Amino acid sequence: MSKIGSARVFDQLAAEPRRDPGVRILGVSPLNALAGDVERNRRTPLAGIRGAAARLRPPPSGAMPGRRTTAASPRHATPSTGDAVWSWTDSRFAQLLGERGATDLATKAVPFFRRERGPEELARLFAVFRVGEHHAVITIGDWLKHTEALEVKEGFARLIWHEARHTIIWTRRMRELVGTRVVEQHYPDPRRVEGGASPEYFRLWDEYAKADSLARRLAYIYVVDAWAGFAYTACLECIDPVTRWHLQTILADEGFHVSFGEEMAAKYVTGGKEREELAREEEKIVGILANVTDGFLTSEV
Repeated sequence: MSKIGSARVFDQLAAEPRRDPGVRILGVSPLNALAGDVERNRRTPLAGIRGAAARLRPPPSGAMPGRRTTAASPRHATPSTGDAVWSWTDSRFAQLLGERGATDLATKAVPFFRRERGPEELARLFAVFRVGEHHAVITIGDWLKHTEALEVKEGFARLIWHEARHTIIWTRRMRELVGTRVVEQHYPDPRRVEGGASPEYFRLWDEYAKADSLARRLAYIYVVDAWAGFAYTACLECIDPVTRWHLQTILADEGFHVSFGEEMAAKYVTGGKEREELAREEEKIVGILANVTDGFLTSEV
């Protein structure tokens, strides 16, 4: 039914109201046309999100004062992101890895995240993801109280909201996959999961919570969340459509986190000692994440 034809029908319906019940209008739309409408309605807002994400992203140089700026170009090692609005390869994390390191990461870890899993295995993997999101809510909430710069406070508040949303998303998805009773029985605490992650994964969040300066805290935000962006992007290729839809939202959030962290570090971490502290923390986090990745490869998820 064309837009003009449908308008005439509704005009007639409004002009000649009937009180008795019954069907008065039946619209038939070809399946191909309907699919096209759905696709267009999906892609239009995504295009707007991409534009917003691009505006939030720091300049490609990404260079913070006094820091090395060896650019990595590991795009050939990047999983295809489809409609993802942000790529981890644009991040400081990718610069720290270098092209060879990024290629090695993708070669090792992408097959793991793309592995076909049943509902129970997916629920366990999502429980592991949820641990990180929930720990971030708690830790950044503590940081918020001790942060002076108003725009950093505002960014931290937004991160808390995002991480809480992600925690809820993973919890709901787990319940949809295996049922509420199973989740309550096997995954009752979002802070931990039994038999699903290596000790290094929990060490990461313990170290995250120990960050006691703005430089260290921002490093954790933009390095760890870029790694999370890599993991979530890899999952996009083989995940079910419902989870994929959620991952698009999460990836957009992770892109903001990384851009925010890098931008605030460039603005507020300016002293020589602060920059040295930032560089040391970056290297430390990258080392922990390498162990976390290896732990995933040998885990039960």
